[in-house]
Amino acid sequence: NLNGDSLEYYRRLAFVEWNNGNIREQLEYEIKASKLNPSLARDLELGMCYFLVNDFRHALLHYEKYLEYKGDSTGELFDTYHRLAYAYTQTGSKDKAKYYFEKQTETCIEAEKTGSYYFVSGLASYDLAGVYAATGQRSKSMDYLRKINQVETYPAWGYHLIRLDPLFSSIRDDPEFQKIVHDIEFKYLTEHNRVRQWLEENEML
Repeated sequence: NLNGDSLEYYRRLAFVEWNNGNIREQLEYEIKASKLNPSLARDLELGMCYFLVNDFRHALLHYEKYLEYKGDSTGELFDTYHRLAYAYTQTGSKDKAKYYFEKQTETCIEAEKTGSYYFVSGLASYDLAGVYAATGQRSKSMDYLRKINQVETYPAWGYHLIRLDPLFSSIRDDPEFQKIVHDIEFKYLTEHNRVRQWLEENEML
């Protein structure tokens, strides 16, 4: 109503739902944003949303649209190769799945060797844990999950991602995995409440 920018309105609402772990609601807003302004960036967002609600066919439709125009060497895909791979696994394309699992593994290991932010932040460890879980390598997956559990604080989206991520379907009922998810939730809530208290003390809420 203030500036008539419906695209930004839907994008921001999608981001709110993402942080609240409401992926289906996020998907609805992403679809509305995409109808107003179709773009390859929107295709990546839509691909991720469909992936997280286990709709791998639609996820691939959007991921492959991106690949058709930009290829698979773009830096924008550095944390998406394993999701492509898993979607291909679920739709029967084993060779493509193997290719993209290997590409994600190489990207993460290179980040670990160079000490890039991707690794230091814990994101590369998370993605490697996802690759290993999705390919039946529980022990290696847990090794990297233990590493990300050493991070002191977590954003809301980080907790919701590991809680929902299909990459961890094979170990979701594993007691150690459930404990790690619980630890991450506790760290997120602790920081969330600390910030809320600070805002209230400074009369900002």
